[in-house]
Amino acid sequence: MVARAGDTADLKRRYRSAVGQLPERQREVFQRHRVAGQPLDVIAEALGLPSAEVEHLLALALVAISDALDAPR
Repeated sequence: MVARAGDTADLKRRYRSAVGQLPERQREVFQRHRVAGQPLDVIAEALGLPSAEVEHLLALALVAISDALDAPR
């Protein structure tokens, strides 16, 4: 199935909205890891957080984004 331009634009809009609605710390971890490509241990050190907390924040962000994209429009 080929996505139409309108579908793609809507998906991008909903993705940006979902990322923008994340709590600040989740958004920061998500963007550093998924957008900037930083390893989790580097993020943890930069933010002064335990690695496990950074992993948890990323997981929460991914679930929230997934839920937002799966939600009815």
